[in-house]
Formats: sequence, structure tokens, C-alpha cells
Amino acid sequence: MMFRNDWLVNDRGADERFYTKEETIDSVIENFDLRRYHSAEGYDIVINGITERCLVQTSSNPLRELNDFRKIHCPIIADVKRGYYVQYEGDTWIIDTNVVNVDGAYLSTRMSRCQYVLRWQNSNGDIVEKWAYASDQTKYSDGENSNSVITVGDNQYGLLLPIDADTKKLKRGMRFAFDFDDATEPDIYRLSNRKINLTDGTIQLSFAFDAFNREKDKHIELNGKMVWICNYFSYTTQITPNVPDMTADFSAIISGNSKLKLGFSRTYTVTFKDKNGNDVDVDFKWDVVSDFEVDKNVNGNSIELCVEDERYIGTNFLLQVIGLNDKLITEIKINVIDSF
Repeated sequence: MMFRNDWLVNDRGADERFYTKEETIDSVIENFDLRRYHSAEGYDIVINGITERCLVQTSSNPLRELNDFRKIHCPIIADVKRGYYVQYEGDTWIIDTNVVNVDGAYLSTRMSRCQYVLRWQNSNGDIVEKWAYASDQTKYSDGENSNSVITVGDNQYGLLLPIDADTKKLKRGMRFAFDFDDATEPDIYRLSNRKINLTDGTIQLSFAFDAFNREKDKHIELNGKMVWICNYFSYTTQITPNVPDMTADFSAIISGNSKLKLGFSRTYTVTFKDKNGNDVDVDFKWDVVSDFEVDKNVNGNSIELCVEDERYIGTNFLLQVIGLNDKLITEIKINVIDSF
């Protein structure tokens, strides 16, 4: 209960000697803003892609102050939900508890530092990468979770990830590499169980030890480094031309992925075949029809494309093969997607 400084003044009634609820909340918000902008606990952190000025607190227990979790207090208008990623201190964290509205003054929750990147190949052939918090599936005597990946029972791992369009498609039996990227034969685990709570935004995955398969598990280049992907398959999208080939002597097909990741180059190749299915040489040129800049590098029947500007995520453009007399032979539509 907050008293007014002049509460002893005789002309005030009993109700006027105390701050109202609204005045109390305003005072808490004012103090919160003062602390987040001017105290050592105030930091700019990125929550789900949005920068917010928040209070970030370590544990008050000196035995746990180095643990990989932090309490965070955010403005009441901030978009903060369980399962959101947070960028802080150069690392990726995940909000892993409920978000509490503290009397309409600010939001309070906890984030844990992610220690592992889970990688897999989706049905479109794209490699998916998701940061995960590695939680202990057993309990220590003090009831706290371990803050590192450990093996429990029959060699099992536990990972916490956000629920999103990618993680919703994870199914039991899928295999993943849990090892150093430069391992000769990495340890492989299969997804054995998943615990989903649709209301809290996170998914808990359990993995059991599996066997390395030299034929299916491949060491591939991804974003400039070599990583292991289980059950990897070389994916090339064969796209039927949107515009019928009007020539009577050959057909043309552009091969390549119709999804172009922002900031990454993809190669597209055109092949020409006669009526008997034999490769033939055709005079042509590449053309890109787009309202924005697309980087191009032509090498014979192949062209390398790249889009760098994030403003064009979700847009598309046309890649065309042009023949004699500027005649359109074939074309495909390419969609620009986020790199994450």
C-alpha cells in the first residue's frame, strides 16, 4: 500500500490518503523504465526479430549465477511469448516458461541459452536449422535441470524447440546427427518421442541412439561449413514449363529449386532435347523478369541467382529462356524465402 507524502493533512479523506491502483501501476512503470534504461541490468535484446529494452537478471543464488538461464522483464506492450527466440550476448536463447503479466506494469519470463543446432532435410530438399535448448530428462537431488546435453537411461537426449511450421512436421523415427561437424562417423539418434503443448509454444523432443548409415548420412556443405545430415538426398526440382514450347524440333526444361533462400546462391540449368530424347544444342539467352535486383552469373546452360535484400522475402520473379527473335522458349517462377 502506497501513502501520499502529505497523508497527514487534515482536509484529506481516508480514500485520498492512498494512491489509486492506476497511480500505483504508473509509479511501477516509471521505476521499471528508469531501471531498464539506466541500471546495469538494462539491455537491448532481440525478441522474435524485434529489439526491446529489457531488464535481464541472473540468479541471485551464487551457486547458480553461471547457469544458462536468465530472468527477463519486458515492457507491457512487447510481443513476448513462450517459444520465442531471443538474441542476447551474441547467443540464441529460447523463452521456456510462461509469460507473466505483472499487474499491467511489465511482462516477466525466463529464457534459456540454446546449446545445439538441430539440422534435417525437409520434403522440399531444403536443409532446416533450429536452435535448441538441451534439457536434462532426469532430475538432480536439488530438483534443477542440468544445463548441458547429457545421456540418460538408454542413451537419450532431450531438446526443447519452438513450435513452428518446421518443427510441426518432425515425426518419430526421423534421424539426426549429434556430434562434432568434422566427425568421421558421427553419433546418430532417432526421434523417439515428442511432447507437445499447443498452448505454450514449445515442443520437447526425445532421441534414442541409432546407427550411422554411410549410404544415407552425408557430410554436406552448408553456409560455408561441412555438416552432417541424416537420410540426405540430392534434390532438384524439375519444373514443367509454364509456357508451352512452340518449337517442333526440341523441348526445354529448367531444373533447379523453385525456392531461393535470401542471401544464398542457387544454380539453374536448362536442357534441350529432340523428339527422341537426345540432348541438342540451341542458341538461347537467359533473362530474369523482376521488379527488384537479382544477382546473376551465367555459365553456358546454367545460371546462378541470388537475392540479398530482405525486403523481398515472400516475393517472386521469373527466370526465362529466350530463343531466336526474342521468342520465349520456357520460364519458371522462383519464390524468395527466408534463410532460416
